Amino acid sequence: MLATDSSGLRSPLLLAGGVWLVGIVNGWADETPTYGRLDSTREAASIFYGCQQKRDKFLDCELNLIIVSKKAKPEDLSTRLNQAREAFRSDGVQWSAEYCEWFTDFVDILEGRKTPPKGYDSKAIAEAQKKLRETAESEKKDLLNWEKANVEFCKSKTEDNWLNLVRLEYENDSRSCIVSARTFIDRFRYIRDSGVGVWVTESSPQGPCGIVQLARFEPELRGNFVFWKYVVRATVTNPQGTTLDGKSCKQEELGEYLYDWRTKAHSLSCEYIDFQW
Repeated sequence: MLATDSSGLRSPLLLAGGVWLVGIVNGWADETPTYGRLDSTREAASIFYGCQQKRDKFLDCELNLIIVSKKAKPEDLSTRLNQAREAFRSDGVQWSAEYCEWFTDFVDILEGRKTPPKGYDSKAIAEAQKKLRETAESEKKDLLNWEKANVEFCKSKTEDNWLNLVRLEYENDSRSCIVSARTFIDRFRYIRDSGVGVWVTESSPQGPCGIVQLARFEPELRGNFVFWKYVVRATVTNPQGTTLDGKSCKQEELGEYLYDWRTKAHSLSCEYIDFQW
């Protein structure tokens, strides 16, 4: 798969009840996926695709993948606490007096009990105060609680106060969701599998793990319409290798992902949204 800039997608042929219909049956061999949206059956993710048949038995597709995920999962808290506890006991946390003074001043200034002293960017402080006044009460509470917890740690640099900062960060992250998007261009080749025509990618091993991306469009006949499903699997051909960030290549074997034409709703309880690449 080659990443490329998104160029947008054209409208689907038909939209009915939240399902994107992509073709009327005229014979299986002539059917190709055209435009549509497919939802993951494993996570809060969707693929918007647009395909054009360049020549016989080959199909060029642009696939825009959008994923929404929680910034922190329940099992992350114990891991974060253990890492923070180990770091505190081995090296301690060294915060300078000037750094701690900044937190104390910042809380007082934001709550209007103090004016910015010399050396502070008065314009930036004024903008921060204005933004705080316009911020939703829940977000304002989270921000001030975080700043006050930093002040408490500065007053008493104990392990409990340090872990309290970790808990607060986790609580905010557990109510936050990450939205990421990627765009791919792939070429698919037409084959017949058990009498049904499918479109499959041709991929070669990529990266230190030798990952081979295997993907296919599978048709599903419903009355007079053809619906398409997208199935992708990343296979590791070098499980003994390591990724660029030092992880075992065995962790890159993620199994098979199905993106189905049946729409699926997700409840993630997102109070904050963080857009990422």
